[in-house]
Amino acid sequence: MTTIEFVNKIKEAGWKFLREGSKHSIYFKDKKTFSVPRKDKIKKGIIWQWERLNKQVDEERKSKSESAEGSVCNKDS
Repeated sequence: MTTIEFVNKIKEAGWKFLREGSKHSIYFKDKKTFSVPRKDKIKKGIIWQWERLNKQVDEERKSKSESAEGSVCNKDS
């Protein structure tokens, strides 16, 4: 996968650009950061690492929203 394709995939998943490092671009989502090397091709290991982190962030976001909904329901009772 090219770097441009990978960055577009990250942005579609809701990650925002934070800053440029010396050899990496840094993106963030929900207090988590991920660095993308500025090379022509992104290795599979980096893609897998990001997919794992993105899944973790999405699960945390989902569990927070479910717990918030539960607390709202308890207040109404």
